[in-house]
Amino acid sequence: MYADRKEWKLDGVDVQVELQTNDGVAQFSRVIHFLGELDEAQKERLTQIANNCPIHKILRGTIQITTEIL
Repeated sequence: MYADRKEWKLDGVDVQVELQTNDGVAQFSRVIHFLGELDEAQKERLTQIANNCPIHKILRGTIQITTEIL
């Protein structure tokens, strides 16, 4: 949506995510490939926007699980 509003030549986005766990710690590795004619500043801005998505924020924060058994 942001790229469309700015009229950038973004043809698509390919995201690959891998999950590894080590001693109970989950580590996500992400590769983002922006398809189209974008310069580095545009790619950086789109990466900043991706880092501000609600799911990204949840995964970077502390997660607590509460269980109630009825």
